[in-house]
Order: sequence, then structure tokens, then C-alpha cells
Amino acid sequence: MTTLINGRTPAQHAAWNRWHLLFAIVLALLLLLLWLAGRGPGHAVATGSCCGVAAPAAVAPVAPAAEPAAVPPAPADSDGDGVKDDVDLCPDTPRGDRVGEHGCSCDVTVQLQYELDSDKLTPEDIVALDRLAARLNELRFVGGEIGGYADSTGDDDYNLKLSQARAQSALDYLLSKGVAPGRMTAVGYGEANPIADNATAEGRALNRRVVVRRTDCGPAPGSAAPVAPVPAANLYFELDKFDLPADAAGTLAPIVEYAKANPSATSAISGYHDPTGAREHNIELAKNRAAAVRDYLMAQGIEQARIDMRKPIETTGSGSLEEARRVEVSIAHP
Repeated sequence: MTTLINGRTPAQHAAWNRWHLLFAIVLALLLLLLWLAGRGPGHAVATGSCCGVAAPAAVAPVAPAAEPAAVPPAPADSDGDGVKDDVDLCPDTPRGDRVGEHGCSCDVTVQLQYELDSDKLTPEDIVALDRLAARLNELRFVGGEIGGYADSTGDDDYNLKLSQARAQSALDYLLSKGVAPGRMTAVGYGEANPIADNATAEGRALNRRVVVRRTDCGPAPGSAAPVAPVPAANLYFELDKFDLPADAAGTLAPIVEYAKANPSATSAISGYHDPTGAREHNIELAKNRAAAVRDYLMAQGIEQARIDMRKPIETTGSGSLEEARRVEVSIAHP
């Protein structure tokens, strides 16, 4: 009788064991291949996958977006003149004023008033010029003109010289306060451009004036071209000398240029002397000084017939004897 093992004959049981061994070997080889390929159970922890199934790739955390760089605000323009505050040297310019590149008014003027037949600065003029000099010494880029005017009282030629003297008095004061030479020019306009009626005392008082204005901004848009002023010049001589001063050529250049451009114009030459010393000697000295200027103009091509030699004049030079030793040259008949 055949003994059964788990319900099988010994031959059947031996075959069953062989199949189980074969299956175990095949399974072991399969797992070994998976392990060698990096996809077996031994890699489940390290790679996050198991049994040939790939784990989802880890997603790197997204860094928060960087804050945009702060844009600095544009410089303000407090007075609305078109020049930003960071470069505006006159940040309180009145609204509507025409300004230069530094934000300072182009058309601002300073007006001084003079007494009848005088080129002396009044106390009010000195206060105004002190303020102006302080401002000019701050704003060293500003250049301008000092225009002198006279009322209609008296002779035209005399008024032209008086207006030049008034302009020069204002310029001399500014120079004494540290304003650099060459920044401002003094020009006499005589009776031209009255701002009031010369038929009244009040109007004539207003017309006896000096006006200081900027000239480095150019004319205002739409304004008429400025009328060229009739030139005048003063030459100052050394004590008891009648040799032309070293600056004669430059000082007389506007006179020569005007005379050549206006063939009908006549130049007037007036020699002055101070009251010290012998009067006859002083008169002769003043004549010689005037003659030296006349000869220079003739050498520049101005005909003698167009030169009016005036009588010598004695003067105290407004208290300065150096100023008395001078020759005045003006255009008598433009």
C-alpha cells in the first residue's frame, strides 16, 4: 500500500517540491535583477519608489518673488518754473517768470532814481545796490547791463553824458562791493525810452533813472530786437600827462565802430581838468588830452570834419581828482 504525503504520492510530492524550488529560484533571480537595476525593494526608502513603480519627482519649493526695487521719486519743482529743485538756485521764482538754466528770473530789473542834474546815488539807491551786489556775488553766472537815463531837461548831448555818468556810478558801487569786472556794463541812453511824461515834474523824476537788467538770457520770446545804444566813453589820464591810457583802444572801440557804421554821425570830444594848479596850464593839458583822442579816432579812419572838439571844462570830478583828469567821447549827432 502506498503511503500518501499531504494527499499526494511520494512521486507527486517530490515533483511539487521541485516546482516550488524552481519558482523560488526564478523569483529570487527576478528580485536580484530589479535590485541591480535600482528598482528593487532595497531602494524603496532611498528613492521613494518600490517594486518598479517610480515615485513622483520631488518638487523644489518656489522662492517668493523678490520685491520690485523702489523707484526714487522725481525731484520736485516747487516754484513751477521748469527747473527741478535739486538744481534750482532760485527756488522761489514768482509764477510765470522767464528763467535761465539755473531757475533764476531773466526779466527781473532793479531801478534807481536820481536827483535833477545829478549822478549821485541816493541812500535808497545804496540799499537796493547792496541787495543786488549780495545776490550777484551768490549767482556768479549772471551778467547784465546798467542803463542810465535822463529826463528831457537841458541839452541832448549833456543828458547823454549825464545818463552815462549815472550808469557808471551804479557800476562803480557794485564793483566796490565785490562784483567782478566785466559782468556788468554801463550804458548811457540819454533821454531815450521815457517811462513817464516829461511834461510833468513827477514824470521827469521817474525818467531820471538807472535800470539794471540781466542780458545773459537773451530777449524774451516774441519781443522786438533791442535798439543798439548810442555809445559814449570816458578815458582817464595820469596826473599832468596827456598820453593815451593803456585801455584807450578798447574803450574807444564802440565809438569807432558806431562812427564807421553811421557815416553821418559826429563824435564830440570834451577834455576836463581839476581846479588845482595854474588854470592856464590845466586848460592846455585838457586840450592836449582831447587832441590825443581826436588823433586816435582819425588814425582809425574817422574824418576830422566829423569830430567836434568842445571847450575844456574844469571839474572837481565829483570829489575825485582822478575822475576829473578825463576826456569824454560821445556821439553828438547820430
